[in-house]
Amino acid sequence: FTIDTTFPLIDYGTGNEVNKSNITVNYIFANVSYTDANPKNLTFKIYNSSGEWNKTTYITSSNTTNVSINWTNLVDGIYDYNITIMDIVSHTNTTDTRRITIDMTNPNVTLYSPVNSTNTSITSNSFIANISENIFVRNVSLIINGTINQTNTSHINGSYSFDVNMPEGFSTWSFISYDWTNHSNTTSSRWIIIDKNPPVISLPLYINGTG
Repeated sequence: FTIDTTFPLIDYGTGNEVNKSNITVNYIFANVSYTDANPKNLTFKIYNSSGEWNKTTYITSSNTTNVSINWTNLVDGIYDYNITIMDIVSHTNTTDTRRITIDMTNPNVTLYSPVNSTNTSITSNSFIANISENIFVRNVSLIINGTINQTNTSHINGSYSFDVNMPEGFSTWSFISYDWTNHSNTTSSRWIIIDKNPPVISLPLYINGTG
């Protein structure tokens, strides 16, 4: 029989994403190095919002001290993973758990109000759009005449409203939204005309009672 009173050592090796990384690819690579005189196996586990997504166990030997796995065909989501080593007398040790966010999709931006080609005498206007993002919204901005007017960093999925005191005349407006992996979406431009002056009526001038 084997006498083994030493717990195995394990740590992440090279090529791993740092904890809490945001990435734009559909795979997660994990690599670990270990030290043990009598290793038995390594178990790689990865989880998503539904629970355990994959569990893979490799038989190890004292001649191999570095093992990798590449989880592929992953969809947008938040993933947690760790790796456990066990020796032949059932001593175990587990890495810290790392969290990786995969986001390969641009935010979706839908303009609500005002409608395109708006003509109004009201200078105070609310510009409203809805933002839908698979993971996290980073920020949402209102663009007026090609320049960012205001930015909201509440990070929510849903409706965003910006109140602006508009100048008289013709203006264009649009929205842009970013997620945490720097994917962005800019809407097409709408236009609005602010006209506070009533029309002027000019009457013909009559001279010497003729006209």
